[in-house]
Amino acid sequence: MKAILSSRSLLLNRWIGLLWLSSLVALQWIPHTGALRTLFLLIGIVHLVVLSRGGSLTAWPRTGWEGVCLATLTGWLVLQSALIAPHPAVALTVLLEEWGKLALMLALGVVLAVYAVSTDEKWPVLGLLLGYFIHVPSVLGYQAWSLLNNGVLMPGESFLGNYGYVSPFVTGVLAFLLTEMVARQRNLRWLPISNSVLALAVVAALIAQAVLIAKTGVVVVIAMFAVAAMSAGYRAGQRRWFVFFLVGSIAMVAASLIVSNRWSGAAEALATAIHGSPDYSTLTSPTNDPTAPVNRLDNSFYARAVWIKIGLEGIVRHPFGLGFGVDAFGRYVVEQGGPAGAISSHSGWIDFALANGILGLFLLLLLFSAMMRRGWLAFQAGQPGGLACLLFVLHYAIRTALDGHLSGSRLTGFVLVAAALWTWSALAQPRQLSTDTSDQKEIP
Repeated sequence: MKAILSSRSLLLNRWIGLLWLSSLVALQWIPHTGALRTLFLLIGIVHLVVLSRGGSLTAWPRTGWEGVCLATLTGWLVLQSALIAPHPAVALTVLLEEWGKLALMLALGVVLAVYAVSTDEKWPVLGLLLGYFIHVPSVLGYQAWSLLNNGVLMPGESFLGNYGYVSPFVTGVLAFLLTEMVARQRNLRWLPISNSVLALAVVAALIAQAVLIAKTGVVVVIAMFAVAAMSAGYRAGQRRWFVFFLVGSIAMVAASLIVSNRWSGAAEALATAIHGSPDYSTLTSPTNDPTAPVNRLDNSFYARAVWIKIGLEGIVRHPFGLGFGVDAFGRYVVEQGGPAGAISSHSGWIDFALANGILGLFLLLLLFSAMMRRGWLAFQAGQPGGLACLLFVLHYAIRTALDGHLSGSRLTGFVLVAAALWTWSALAQPRQLSTDTSDQKEIP
């Protein structure tokens, strides 16, 4: 009887953990969910504390270059905010608040993965995947609902937000799924799902990304497919995987160019923005003049090019940064006599460099590179989570280069998942892996 109760308790703990982790991850980038995110964060911390009683957390990762990069970046941000920022008190206050949130999410991700390795549990990695995958049926369900009720599809929309919020989740799903596909051709298994479920999930994620027609999402998917192809290798018995990933990448490009008109007019819009004078009207609201470039040309490409141009000019004028804070771009625009209310250059790299200097951006990219290197080395050592770490960090680095995602819940959500994936890579425990590739569904 005691053994039965213990078994039921363990199963309950798994489902509770799966629920809170997937919910916490799924809500990270969704507007107006701050209270729910905090609630699930607290539930998660309590749950892990309860599960780890008795000293079950035995295997702790040791940092390498990525630890050095993180410590150096943190030190520079403190030094730059205290000595170089125009308003040090404000910059330090914001830094303490935001960096504190990131430290909490980092710690939670590390403890979560250490628990999974120490106890040989599978639900943490499944919870991370489900947190992202929830958005795939949200997209497809919304399109089906729109088709049934309105007779038309609504590209770029879902039940949980528009493509700007949802596309990063869908591309994040592919980081996990592509990892599993490459791992299984090496007779390794990481995700506790069957082969048929894996195939259906990949197809669903690709369809959802196509329906969202997010340009940045297409670029991210192509990059991840290319890395997956190189990871699979072109060896005997694996060529079908190499070809699959390359064909998938080409198909995504073709579908995006054929189905979507969001790429049309890009060349003229970019040329006009680059060679023209700074058009501050694009920063707040478009002008009423129909002949103005912001209305005459492709608004997305033109506006982004203008914002990036202004941001790069700001970096040249302030190579040491304006001080930590998400509003650095807006501060620079006001400094140059532009309108108040400009939020971002729509490039996280530019925003980060404007706030924290060229050195700050360099250290951040160095940290990303060190994490991807650790992931690749772990994958070569037989840990599929290493490839997930590489693909996930790569996906976020590209995303933030083209979108303003290096702030707020977008950044905290990334830190949570990336810290867990890095921990799997750093521990690289072969005993956690299974060489069983049978098409059997496992209990999380």
